[in-house]
Amino acid sequence: MEKNKVEGYKSFEKGLVAIDGTKFEVGNTYHCDDGLKVMKTGFHFCKNIEDTFRYFKDVDSIEVCEVIGFGDVITYDDEYNGYYDLYTCSDIYIKRIIPKEEILAITNDKIKNSHGYIETVIRFIRDYKWTDDEIEKLKSILGEYDNEIEKVIAYYYEGDKKAFTRGREYGPNNSQRRKGKQFKKH
Repeated sequence: MEKNKVEGYKSFEKGLVAIDGTKFEVGNTYHCDDGLKVMKTGFHFCKNIEDTFRYFKDVDSIEVCEVIGFGDVITYDDEYNGYYDLYTCSDIYIKRIIPKEEILAITNDKIKNSHGYIETVIRFIRDYKWTDDEIEKLKSILGEYDNEIEKVIAYYYEGDKKAFTRGREYGPNNSQRRKGKQFKKH
């Protein structure tokens, strides 16, 4: 356990209500005296905005905030799923709510700087509910990945369950951090 400061993101139900029912407010700092245990006690948040989406089934009903976790901080790397870092901290500051338009801009920036890690793109498309216009914007900035993105969109948004059985794959459940890795069907 470290004493440090980590900036990241936390998603809430509308009204800044955590999964456990705790109500938060922008501009406030919160402290937990119950000790820290990943997925149990303390304040949880993610370093990557896209990783916060996996905790909610209906992302249309969430609000995403920029936060600063500090005090005692534990990092949990989900090696089983292989793609996200979950932080648990004793203290958290809620900086601001991020508007959906800015989430799209953050997505665009992360994708542009992902250096070929198609898994980043897949997580954003899979875990966040995009509108048709937003999907079109994403496709326009992702020209070099157009074929893979089309498959992800077809699978998650158009119900094409065979989208990943055609050609080079980055399957819907792939969570490995591998650049340009091809996967074989078994």
